[in-house]
Amino acid sequence: MIDAMAGTLASVHNMLAGTVDALRPLATSKEEALLLAEAMANVADLHNAGVDPRAMIYAHAALMFGAFYGPKMLEILAINRMRAAGNGQAATA
Repeated sequence: MIDAMAGTLASVHNMLAGTVDALRPLATSKEEALLLAEAMANVADLHNAGVDPRAMIYAHAALMFGAFYGPKMLEILAINRMRAAGNGQAATA
């Protein structure tokens, strides 16, 4: 469970760091994400709360898709805007 949490944390941080220049310092290594996940697990152990492992797997998959396709889509939009500006056309989207 901690590995899944670490993967999700790393995905979120790296997705943000990869899509917005100002957030590049948020890029997180696997080791840093593991430390955060362990700390979160320790806090969760103090409370009577749990996360369904299936929900964690689906959330991680969704974040991985976002981390993979998000920066690519932003780059495509930027290219289209530059092309439209160069042709004197209004950019769509």
